[in-house]
Amino acid sequence: RLQGNFPYEEDGRHYYLVAYDDDEGAGSTRTTTTMDNKKVIGFCDIDGRIPTNAKNIFSLSPFATNVNRPHPYFSDLAVHPDHRRKGVASALMAEAEDRARGMGFEELYLGVRSGNELALQWYSRMGYEMIVPSGDMLAFLEIQKEVRMLRGSLDRL
Repeated sequence: RLQGNFPYEEDGRHYYLVAYDDDEGAGSTRTTTTMDNKKVIGFCDIDGRIPTNAKNIFSLSPFATNVNRPHPYFSDLAVHPDHRRKGVASALMAEAEDRARGMGFEELYLGVRSGNELALQWYSRMGYEMIVPSGDMLAFLEIQKEVRMLRGSLDRL
């Protein structure tokens, strides 16, 4: 779904990060281009592409509109149930934040469903704050019903 809806380009501004379990143990951070014999235990998406016009970056998705989401945008964080509460999500978030910093950003945005209290608490502990949407974010949230927008400063460390 992600690969089809959010095509990855060679510009170094859009990443699909994967945590995997291998012989080195859960959550290895070693960079690899192949997943042979590795069990995916978590993943996320970080999109730092800056829209160049009023066209939507969602043009291939079912959400096709003229709405731009905030950037850089962190999304689709998931961790296999057997590997939760072991630092996998934190490692993925740290890598996404490092990549956003490497793109020159000072903040990272993400959306969380209003009813996902555990995620909202976790992001709050990590320094993310709920924001009052404005501009394009309002239109983005009209598409993404029941989502709270959060923003974290990347220089908080």
